[in-house]
Amino acid sequence: MPFSFNGNQVELDTAINFADEADSNFIFLETHEPLTNSQEAELQNYGVKFLEYLSDNTWLCKYEPADLVIIRGQAYVANAAVVDPRFKIHPPLMPYVRRGSQEKHTVDITLHQEAIMSAEEVAASIRKLSGASAEEVGLRRNSVRLEVDQEALLKIAKIDDVASIERVREMEAQETAQEIESY
Repeated sequence: MPFSFNGNQVELDTAINFADEADSNFIFLETHEPLTNSQEAELQNYGVKFLEYLSDNTWLCKYEPADLVIIRGQAYVANAAVVDPRFKIHPPLMPYVRRGSQEKHTVDITLHQEAIMSAEEVAASIRKLSGASAEEVGLRRNSVRLEVDQEALLKIAKIDDVASIERVREMEAQETAQEIESY
């Protein structure tokens, strides 16, 4: 059954999974019916942490083991798939990604609940990937703000602890630039 994630429509039956299961700790988990308490406990014993209910019997979960075989093998599980990095990018940014635009956009990069890396560590990774300086990156407790082009968007989306990348409205972007300059 289709569901929405960061404004993207996702259908696990037809979604192409580009991520190697061993490279991600965040999955979509879909069950045939609502989970019983014992089924939920069983999944938790396997290492599944339920982070967000997305839609009818579908959750965003954290799952650290290297493969999904044991989860997919449960009769009550309809599908389990690693979160495709493209689903982290909000739809208003996707046209720029698709056409390879070099236009820059100010974005908020939000981390997953249960992220392993801190916002500071993610910011350091983003600076390496995008070539941004420390002065160009705004930090909050669970997010990072900076100006990036489409090429950097895709690279940033592949950072496992990143949950979403959303374009910042022009007014907010100007306020952030002023805050960064005032430090």
